[in-house]
Amino acid sequence: MCIGLKMISAAAGTHDFDAMKGFEFRHKSSIEYVTSLEETCTTMLGITKSMIDETKRGSAIKTSENYYMTTLRSNNPVLGYYVVLLPCILTYWVIANRLMNDPKTAKNVVYHSAWTEVNDDTSSVYKYIKFINENIAAEGHFDAWSSIFKIACKLEVDMFKTGLNPPAAFKIIDDGIYSINVASGGFVLAIRDVADVAQQRSNKSLAGNFPTGTKNCVVGIKGTGASKEKWHISSTPSGYTIQNIGTELYIASKEKNNTGRILQGTAEPYYWWINPVKTKLGERSSRYQIYDTANLRFTLHAEIEMAASNDLNYISVVACDNTQSSSQMWTFDDGVERPAETPQTLPIDSQIAPAPDPANTGISAEHLAGELNKLSVHHDCEMHELRAHFGAEMTSLAKKHETEMAALRDEMANTVSRAIKAMKDETKAEIAQLIEYHERRVADAPDVGPEQQQTTPDSGDDEQDTKHGFSKLSSRPCHWERVTRNIFRAADYLHHIRYGVAPSRYIMRVQIGKSSWSVTDVGQGESCETDAGNREAWILVGHQPSLRWVSCHGRFKADSTGADLIPAWDSDSKGGPETMYIAMFTHAGRDYITHVKEGQNGVTKSINGQKVLSSKDYEVLSYKPTRRE
Repeated sequence: MCIGLKMISAAAGTHDFDAMKGFEFRHKSSIEYVTSLEETCTTMLGITKSMIDETKRGSAIKTSENYYMTTLRSNNPVLGYYVVLLPCILTYWVIANRLMNDPKTAKNVVYHSAWTEVNDDTSSVYKYIKFINENIAAEGHFDAWSSIFKIACKLEVDMFKTGLNPPAAFKIIDDGIYSINVASGGFVLAIRDVADVAQQRSNKSLAGNFPTGTKNCVVGIKGTGASKEKWHISSTPSGYTIQNIGTELYIASKEKNNTGRILQGTAEPYYWWINPVKTKLGERSSRYQIYDTANLRFTLHAEIEMAASNDLNYISVVACDNTQSSSQMWTFDDGVERPAETPQTLPIDSQIAPAPDPANTGISAEHLAGELNKLSVHHDCEMHELRAHFGAEMTSLAKKHETEMAALRDEMANTVSRAIKAMKDETKAEIAQLIEYHERRVADAPDVGPEQQQTTPDSGDDEQDTKHGFSKLSSRPCHWERVTRNIFRAADYLHHIRYGVAPSRYIMRVQIGKSSWSVTDVGQGESCETDAGNREAWILVGHQPSLRWVSCHGRFKADSTGADLIPAWDSDSKGGPETMYIAMFTHAGRDYITHVKEGQNGVTKSINGQKVLSSKDYEVLSYKPTRRE
């Protein structure tokens, strides 16, 4: 729906070709946003693609869309687009921001990362508010826009209520009978009377996780296939009920202990949420976490570490803080056996003849018992020979493996030793060159007397403008060095990075405040403004052949460039945002240097504090070396 509104606002709201080209990117970003939401549903919430495609749009969505489409066909569809979507953008952010700042918010559940963190985004909110404040008064229709805004708020409330009152529960797990297994440890969920376990002195720590009444306790047990190990899963709009087949009791968390909540079987239904575990590949997993609806901080947890000290092979199961450990991941087994492959039919002459029927052959039971005993003895002898044979084979393989590993370790040690020696020799050679160059520069520098040191910076004499001498050389291949002269001279630095086609332009950053930086450029002989207030200027120094510019488009994501980026600040600075990187873009035939932030939609640059340039096509500076012939 939002994409449709953008299409109308772009098509009907302007005849400016540049504005129409800008719509292409807005359309692309909206599609990416919808795609990311679909991935969240399938991989984090367990909603399948088929369920998404089959879900029909509710009446609240249709009503809102019809009104929005009508409103945007007014005299100013662009402003109308911002007004009708402001309740959605603003209120979702307010809710998410309150949840982020509330200490009681359960932040260790999948819903926090899937919804709250995503909607706590100030960039869209500030952009919308700024656009409306700058344009609504100029349009001269404040009352009309106010009326539209009120109606849009009510429509947004109606849409939000569809989430509070869902028509049906999501079918993450199909209703049916399952055995619920701990993903690691070999235990299955069951209901059992644990009075005998709780009375044993050696199991005091285990008994602390059981309720006051020990008759209907939820435990982990080595599976036997009994009915008390089977559970009926039913989905409802309030969550899932987990009912035991043998006792017809529901799993519930009632009492509290030191680490969470104690589980027990109750006659009244109790509700849980089930979500798949998101894999690193972004695919839906066959493992699930079971969240306590009464407090989403807690998830079903099996004390598998107690299994070694539990002689009865029982472990306690509780609801405690979510850590996404293997003890909190479960699988659901419906007991359906998959059909095995059909064996190939043997030739007629090679088929095994059926065993004779003792009733028809007159063979006695004593004779059969004797034959079975002979077979058993023969089987034991064969197994003994096999164990001896495999034991010898394993011993031989172990010795061979140990010999190969020893040879490999020696080879690796020699290789590493040679590599370290080569690196040391190379480093010593480079350091010697740097020392020689530095001593030569110091020797060539003119002597500065006491009277010359007092020359004022604005005297105009570059040679008399030295404040701190030459800058310190760094062994890093690419780094920032503080400008020690008011007038920038590239010859004062061993290596300096240029950009663009102009050979005398260099990358510089200026400190605006304690943790605020501005990235720009400076030319040979230009003032660096080192004395302007509390500003300090720094020049990017390094080996230009080992760097390159990486093209970017639209919203900036550092991990999508495929290269190590040069930060716009470093550990030597007084602080600054860790997500600032150096960017370059072209406007009106001229190159501009600025910075780009993580998640920023394009880059902007202010000229002389007034004119603001912007571009969605830009380049970021990276360490990745270019290929040299």
